[in-house]
Amino acid sequence: MKIWRIIKSRFENETGEQWVSERREICRTCLYNSLNASGTTLKQKVYKAISDFYTWLTRSENEHLGECECTCSIWYKTRQISEECWAKEEYGDDKWKSIFIPQNSKRKAI
Repeated sequence: MKIWRIIKSRFENETGEQWVSERREICRTCLYNSLNASGTTLKQKVYKAISDFYTWLTRSENEHLGECECTCSIWYKTRQISEECWAKEEYGDDKWKSIFIPQNSKRKAI
């Protein structure tokens, strides 16, 4: 599932929505952001290299805002309507939530 979200994220255009800016501001100061951490792990470096290559390959735009501790690029993660802050699952630290509300699949015939 994570791989599909990564692939799909490179083909979606920047919407300029207010919630994207708000999420990025939260992540900019988050202690789980790689730019704010004291060091990066080898796993994070490998994921960043793969992500950068994939971004180059798909000719996607990208502003380097760091990577979350979950190894996701903050630029792409924050603009996905269905994404949630990773820290919620790991640490119970809910910084921002998904704003995606799926439609009800059960429709009544009229």
